[in-house]
Amino acid sequence: MAHNRLTAGLAWATPVRPDELGQRLEHYAGVLPTLKGLRLCHRFGQGQDAHVTRLPVEVELAIEAIIIQDKQSPSQHGREKWADKFRHYEGRCSPTDHEGFSFSDDLSDWTPCGKCDGIPDVELCELRCQPGALSPCHTCSQKLDPGNCMKSCDALQFADRDSYAEDFGSSGSCPYQAQMYESWEEAIDQTGAFARYDTILEEQFGLKAFFAPSRISIEDVDIWPRHRNHQFHEMDQLRTTICYLTVSQTLAPKKTAITSTVEHAGGYPCDLSSVQVIKLGQPSFALTNTVKKRFQRALDILNLKAYVHPSQGTSLVMPTLSGPNQGESPSVPPGQSTTGLHCVILAID
Repeated sequence: MAHNRLTAGLAWATPVRPDELGQRLEHYAGVLPTLKGLRLCHRFGQGQDAHVTRLPVEVELAIEAIIIQDKQSPSQHGREKWADKFRHYEGRCSPTDHEGFSFSDDLSDWTPCGKCDGIPDVELCELRCQPGALSPCHTCSQKLDPGNCMKSCDALQFADRDSYAEDFGSSGSCPYQAQMYESWEEAIDQTGAFARYDTILEEQFGLKAFFAPSRISIEDVDIWPRHRNHQFHEMDQLRTTICYLTVSQTLAPKKTAITSTVEHAGGYPCDLSSVQVIKLGQPSFALTNTVKKRFQRALDILNLKAYVHPSQGTSLVMPTLSGPNQGESPSVPPGQSTTGLHCVILAID
């Protein structure tokens, strides 16, 4: 038999990309000692040479922003570490991405277009699907990511090599892919590697991170973000991590359900139902201006934008933090970014 634990909660939250959150928090952690030193000098500096104490708070904050921005610049080493782990986890990797399958010979008969002669540039590519194309490729038909076009030179130059590598078993069961999958789960483990970033979020911004793994469902096949490398993966390998920045979490007591070994051995999903009631106290759960400013400050300092994964539905209402009289958006198209805040139900297993 197996034990399945579940608790539900309610929280004010804004969704963000988990790889961007991890990357930005790692960078912020790197400059935090410098920021703390700057703040202490600005507040408590003494002596005729302590010029920083004379600066207005706005100027001190501007200096902090420059320090953080410099750390987040593209030239910084390891910028793509989080994005690369998440790419493998979501099944957006190709066979030639995996260890032991690099090819020195170009196996493709592909000829680049005039704009991509040398280094392919999807934005300039003449072969990629153009806006309003009558027969867009499978990925471009969603209109989510033009850089993911299956007809572009960037895609065609690797087509034969990926197929060749796939024949040698580099996709699916590749040990390197499994290693990257585990590496992503370890990176967002809030009892392990991510714990230090949880501490920073709570101490510096008054927020908490919430991660939830999510696999593609039959109902989401048409709206799940398509990628040209999905052709090298089985459907059960398509997954993602939903991430929220949260505040004012109200959790119900955790409940444990027991399933038999027969249910697991049968190879079919276990149908479990549970009802949990959450008592909300007012005004403890009220959305105040102070709470709004916490989210706005975190998004601004960490250079994040709210991101709604398409599997989370098309009717998600995401009001802006600035209010209805300052450009409020009634809803956010899935897969696009904005600055927003809403109330969510959290399910934690």
